[in-house]
Amino acid sequence: MSDFFWILYSQHQFNQLGRADGEASRELGRATNEMERLRDDVDRLTLATAAMWSLLKAHGHSEAELLERMQQLDLRDGKLDGKLVRDVQTCGKCGRRSRGRRNCMYCGHELSGPKAFGTEP
Repeated sequence: MSDFFWILYSQHQFNQLGRADGEASRELGRATNEMERLRDDVDRLTLATAAMWSLLKAHGHSEAELLERMQQLDLRDGKLDGKLVRDVQTCGKCGRRSRGRRNCMYCGHELSGPKAFGTEP
């Protein structure tokens, strides 16, 4: 009789492992999709940056000016850390504030149109 319970217990454990494996596979798929979206964002931002820099150089601006402006923008949050603070937006539907999102994190409403860099200079 104890063999019967051992088999039932083993089958239960096996089923739990199968469910965990399925969830891990779904999570991997979600992470892969997010990584692809982030790569696309980086590619788009790199292209926009290169285009803007070529325009600035064509109008006589120097790399020193660019680096100075980068430092000014970086210091807006009081830290020179190579990071840009994203603007906080107020949702037109629920009135709550979200930072760096395409949709309101509270109600899902689409926030104002995309900005090239997620912030204003």
